[in-house]
Amino acid sequence: MAWFLDIADKVDVVDRKGEKLFCPPHCFPHKIMFTKPITDEPCHFRRAGWRMLHHLSFCFILRCPYRRRMKEAYKKDSK
Repeated sequence: MAWFLDIADKVDVVDRKGEKLFCPPHCFPHKIMFTKPITDEPCHFRRAGWRMLHHLSFCFILRCPYRRRMKEAYKKDSK
């Protein structure tokens, strides 16, 4: 992943056993759609509200199976 995408408000999401979850293979929004997909990006959320809104839309487009868990972790972190 490009260094400029590694923004400091990124928080990894883990499952209930404490194991890291990973996003489904994807290119969008990181790079051109017709290249090799990213397969090792940890599931995460953003602490900045405006970034999180953006992030939720990408997770919806990707049909991420961990979207609900990510939202729970975000709400818990926001308290």
